[in-house]
Amino acid sequence: ESLYGSVDSEYENILLAEAAVRKMVPTAKTLNAREARRVRSGSVIVIEQPSKQGKWKDGRQWDEFSSTKKFRFYRESGSQSRPLTKQVYSCEWKRRCFRIISY
Repeated sequence: ESLYGSVDSEYENILLAEAAVRKMVPTAKTLNAREARRVRSGSVIVIEQPSKQGKWKDGRQWDEFSSTKKFRFYRESGSQSRPLTKQVYSCEWKRRCFRIISY
């Protein structure tokens, strides 16, 4: 978890990418099983990737239900009594590729 809170706009996501460039928030490459279990509503994870391609895994199953040019939205599938919603924002910022995932 890079931080806990709500990320609601493209501007806020760009601020997080800039904070990652400046090493003001931690970035993740992958989550181990223990970290994946700790993901909760309000978790925000900033991922720096070598390119915009490729999938990042959090150990959960998701169904995409909406997307825009920059955002993709997913609902957790399965038998959870309180399924999560995941928002994924992808951008290139200062020649670096970021994915910012908000639950």
